[in-house]
Amino acid sequence: MKIKNALLATAVAAVISPLSAFAQCDQYTSSLDEHVANDRAVAQSFFYTKMYKAKGSLETLGYIGSSVATLNTTDGGDNFQKGECPEETNHAPEIIEYTYTKTVKDYQLVVTGKATDVDGNLSSVGVGNAAFGWNCPGLYLEPNVFSFECVVDVPNLQVDVLNEWYLVAFDAEDKMSEHNEVFFTVIDPTVNHAPEIVSYEYNAVVTDGILTVTGSADDVDGNLDKVIVGNPATPGIECTPIIPTSFECSVDVSGMEKDVEHEWAIAALDTEGVISELKDVKFTVVAEDVNTCVRASNQSHADAGRAISYGTSFFAKGSFQYLGANGVVLTTLEETQENYWVVSDCEAPM
Repeated sequence: MKIKNALLATAVAAVISPLSAFAQCDQYTSSLDEHVANDRAVAQSFFYTKMYKAKGSLETLGYIGSSVATLNTTDGGDNFQKGECPEETNHAPEIIEYTYTKTVKDYQLVVTGKATDVDGNLSSVGVGNAAFGWNCPGLYLEPNVFSFECVVDVPNLQVDVLNEWYLVAFDAEDKMSEHNEVFFTVIDPTVNHAPEIVSYEYNAVVTDGILTVTGSADDVDGNLDKVIVGNPATPGIECTPIIPTSFECSVDVSGMEKDVEHEWAIAALDTEGVISELKDVKFTVVAEDVNTCVRASNQSHADAGRAISYGTSFFAKGSFQYLGANGVVLTTLEETQENYWVVSDCEAPM
């Protein structure tokens, strides 16, 4: 049911040309001389002194220019009155939270949410554009919290075009809330749309040999089939779905060339084979650090700084593992940390 179309139209138009339904009160506190200097008061001759009066209302403010007074105006500065601005007695309502179908597939826009008013005089919630508005029915499921749902048939809207609507709450005095965006697109149900990669992230620097890509994909037609990652020139590797729209890909890239950037891509496909826009996956495989392994005589180890000798005994540098008392005996040492050598069965280069 259409409601308050003119008022909602004003609310929507106000985003472009702001309007105010209630007078704005501004107040200023300063010396009387400063009020005069800022065109908020006038000074008139009075015998041998001056009489200060508020601009417009001509209320007497005093006779000493350094005296401090507070003035307020509700018409932009043509008329000033003594005193502070009155406290606002009626507050604007508020949309607390809301969700809506950003992609409309069945020509029905659905908006749900909650609204409130601290004054307890919430009147209605409406959604629409500058020409039409629809009432959002609902219930008070919580104290002073109105839970609403709008179901709007939109068969006449142009497909595949962004519609800029707004959600507004009204109180009993027709004061309105802020304008909350409801931007949506109606899609043509007779056309198969390409899926899309909604979001994704990956390790651009691969240190353990495994490239991991995670993210989410979607298809407005509801026929998302799979997500693949790989060299665009190859069929790619299919990712594992976690939930219908989330995915994770783990690919062993340890055999790829090290320390150069590889340019892969990720894409989503639907059940009809339509592919999404390719998203870049650029990564570098870092060569793994390999411990140095050396097989040599104890004396050669000592001469190269891999071992130390005390008399005729030899010890691995760092770990002080005993290597024997013969300098010609062959021993295999592995450097597990800088200048820390241990006896090992690692495969030393010949």
